Amino acid sequence: MQRNPTQYGGAGRSGLSRFARIGGAAALVIAILSGCATLTESPAETDSGAESPAVEPPAEPYSYERAFDLLFEGRADRAERMLEAHLQTSPGDDRARNVLRQIQIPPEEYLGKSSFEYKVKPGETLSVLSQRFLGSYRLFYILARYNNIDTPSLLRAGRVLRIPDSFTGETGSDGTQPVPIGSRETSLPRAAAQQKSAPEATLAKYSGVKVDTLGREETAELGAAYQQWIDEALARGDAGDAGKRLAEAERRAPADGRWNDWLQHLKRRVTAEVAYREGIDLRKVEPAAAAQAFRRALDADPDHDGARTALAELRRDTVPQLHEKAVILYRNQKLDEAIDLWNQILAIDPGFEPARGYRTRAMELRRRLKELE
Repeated sequence: MQRNPTQYGGAGRSGLSRFARIGGAAALVIAILSGCATLTESPAETDSGAESPAVEPPAEPYSYERAFDLLFEGRADRAERMLEAHLQTSPGDDRARNVLRQIQIPPEEYLGKSSFEYKVKPGETLSVLSQRFLGSYRLFYILARYNNIDTPSLLRAGRVLRIPDSFTGETGSDGTQPVPIGSRETSLPRAAAQQKSAPEATLAKYSGVKVDTLGREETAELGAAYQQWIDEALARGDAGDAGKRLAEAERRAPADGRWNDWLQHLKRRVTAEVAYREGIDLRKVEPAAAAQAFRRALDADPDHDGARTALAELRRDTVPQLHEKAVILYRNQKLDEAIDLWNQILAIDPGFEPARGYRTRAMELRRRLKELE
């Protein structure tokens, strides 16, 4: 009997062709894999299996302002490479060396171990705080490291910072010679350094200059000067002058809005100071109106200690005095005057229950007396 070549699963011509194709494909895959292995192996890897070391990116071209930008953004590694490369060719550049010291020296060695706590207010930056407490806004990065902050630009209001209280200024790498920070030396005691860096000098430096043409560093310097200038007016209680200075800062603010946070914060503080001063003027003659003014101050700036204290004093001292007068008037049947005083008391302290009770009785008595007329 003649056998059918395809019967019982036998491999006929088409079956042989299929096996040949499979075998050829497998051989091709093996050859490709072998070729890839040959191409990708380096002599070093073949011998030891070690990977090639990572190549460090080249340093950026040096720019003093760019170094501060990198530090502000938390890219200290790039700033460090830039500064080290620059100092290899320009070892006498003290400004660059001083910035590098902020990156490399232990913060407590730089600023001292003794410190006090400070709670960051809305609108404040590390540049502003380093200007205020260390005498130079350029010391923001060492202050950030002192507080374990990797990215200075991410500072948020409400954070409690350590502020060094024994820092007397930057000194040279030998510990004796002062190193200029920007255009001035800060080896002076802090109070003298702050006096020398008075905000008026910085404002005069940039007088007539359009802020939008300045770099980040100069804009930060000018902004810090305006904040300190306005703070000085607020500190001496001159709300009018503080308002004028704030208006000038708002006129010159950069178009990109980078000053907006601290401008809004200072605007609230100025508003609060204006209301507080109004309350101080009114508290002897119109205590209820004074209380309203103090409340407006606290609405604008809940941290205004003067307004909080003044309102507490009105409640503690003035309210009992007014209540005593009102009770005497009530007993003498001078009901309108007594009710008016109790209205003032409740405007000062809405929770003063004796005034509320007496007023209710006085109003009821007045109603009954009118019915008898």
